[in-house]
Amino acid sequence: MAGFSNQTTRKLFDALAQQHSASAPGDGMAPPSSGFIKPNVEPATLDRALERFTPKQTDLPVGREGIQQLKKEVLNDIKNQTGLFYPKLGAYEESALDVMGMMLDEVRQTETIDPRVISGIGKVQVPLVRVAINEPAFFDEQTHPARQFLETMVGAAQRWYGSKVIEDLDKFSHMVTHNFDGSSKAFAEAGDDLQKFLRMTEIKSRKAESKWVKAAQGKEKLELTRNEVDTLINRYLRVDMADFLKDLLELVVKDSMTLTLLREGPDSQQWKMQVKAVQALSHMTYPREAGQISKTERTTVIKELGKMMEQLGFSAKDKQASLVNLEKCAHWAQKSSENPEPEPGYEEVSAFNPLSKKRKAQQKKKKIEELRPLNDEENAMLAKLRLLPFGSLFDFIQNQQMDKIRYKLSWLSPVSNKALFVTLTGNAPMERSLHSLAIDMVRGTVVYVKPITEGFFERTLKKIMESLRFGSEGTKNVIPAT
Repeated sequence: MAGFSNQTTRKLFDALAQQHSASAPGDGMAPPSSGFIKPNVEPATLDRALERFTPKQTDLPVGREGIQQLKKEVLNDIKNQTGLFYPKLGAYEESALDVMGMMLDEVRQTETIDPRVISGIGKVQVPLVRVAINEPAFFDEQTHPARQFLETMVGAAQRWYGSKVIEDLDKFSHMVTHNFDGSSKAFAEAGDDLQKFLRMTEIKSRKAESKWVKAAQGKEKLELTRNEVDTLINRYLRVDMADFLKDLLELVVKDSMTLTLLREGPDSQQWKMQVKAVQALSHMTYPREAGQISKTERTTVIKELGKMMEQLGFSAKDKQASLVNLEKCAHWAQKSSENPEPEPGYEEVSAFNPLSKKRKAQQKKKKIEELRPLNDEENAMLAKLRLLPFGSLFDFIQNQQMDKIRYKLSWLSPVSNKALFVTLTGNAPMERSLHSLAIDMVRGTVVYVKPITEGFFERTLKKIMESLRFGSEGTKNVIPAT
């Protein structure tokens, strides 16, 4: 049995050696009445048999089933090649096959590992077995090239779950099988290329993600600025105000002032002039206050509104109709301040109708869930969401078949309580309110993906150890024999 410096590995192989020595061979090769036979297959003989088997490896299932099938065929080959009628592997070789089978089963059974990686791992299953048997350091040292290759493949299948990156991993398995010479050299070369590929993929992903985060932050700033302008404009909106004036304030003045506040700030002359224009506009179109505005001020306001409409790209026809309407309204308010008169008819501004409908539709777009208060469970979930770090992963369930898309939390606004998600490759941005996200998580339609902090290899060795129970009568076998 190989000597291991890693305590977990040493205990595991010692336990498996006891298991194999305490039970009859499970390979079906021993004579039915002969009892136990001693190991009689040299490591070099086993490796030559595995080498002869390599071209046929694509038919093997990945995992214990495949390893069991491999073992039977290899022992039959040894029997035919050497004349050993009852070939028996050594304790280390038996245990190595057991551990490899269980490790590959773990790849298949772990939900956080994209199952598409099985194809690539299946291609290197026999080369992995050969290296593991010939180089015990595979199980003992984290830096072993073949172990690192398997660890990297599994890690990539977790990191890039559900993305097109998984489809690119197969080519690195092809590199191993094409260059494999029985040693770990091919794994080292393919592993280096795999690491380079994953580093470049990570860089591209972060660049794409950064673009969307900046866009979301810009959108957040725009929304906050728009809210500030809304608060100002709403002071001057009146219930009895003519529709064209409401549209003018909502669709022209608000947008123009939002741009000014974003570009030039609240201390700029342009902003201050626009604030005065809004105040004057409100006064000059209201009979009770029209007398407070001079003719010069009225002319200045009308000119300023003309500039706003030009800035926002309204047609000359719509601009002319709006300014004529404004002149009519101001003239009516001035006259009605002394003797009430009926309000005049106004010209239609063609651009206002569709814009007004679009604005109202956007305001109604909020989900019903966002309008109702959260219950206790949802509030507790909301509190947890606010504490999650950027980079946290979530599975968004798409349908009743439980198909899912994995997204990464890229940015969260403490002001608007909105979160930005992107796919693992940094694309397809999706914005969600934390309110609705908490509701969906309680419902189970959005699932938080618990981060994995320990490497696959070490974690799996420990899990295999936990599957062995030790009693006063010795080791109890809970691992199906291969």
